[in-house]
Amino acid sequence: EGLEEVTEKLPEGLEEVTEKLPEGLEEVAEKLPEGLEKVAEKLPEGLEKVAEKLPEGLEKVTEKLPEGLEEVAEKLPEGLEEVTEKLPEGLEKVAEKLPEGLEKVTEKLLGSKQNKKTKNHQTKPLGKPKKNQNQIHQRHSQSSRNYQPI
Repeated sequence: EGLEEVTEKLPEGLEEVTEKLPEGLEEVAEKLPEGLEKVAEKLPEGLEKVAEKLPEGLEKVTEKLPEGLEEVAEKLPEGLEEVTEKLPEGLEKVAEKLPEGLEKVTEKLLGSKQNKKTKNHQTKPLGKPKKNQNQIHQRHSQSSRNYQPI
């Protein structure tokens, strides 16, 4: 019911938007220079305020910087100690899971043997079959006159 109503009113709504759009754009275009003019008037004043407050802001930063760095320096050994305490345990976990992970990666890269072979089917080597040694010697022992392809 709601969808039918929307579908019926859509052309009327689009027509209304289409009619009012040029008027709205014209109004925006008329007010744009006035708005840009206000921005242009206030911009130097705003930049001046920023320039005035910048040294004060930078001074606060430089005042608090040593305190902040000192706090970091105080907490750093504790953090490093925690990392070094947990490192062997973490490496042990990695070492335990590494073979399994490598096996999975290898299976994905090469494909598992179960996927390539079934009970009734074996994979065949690629390329031409190799001649056995008897065929090779037989071919070379023939003279050029009585040469026959194998």
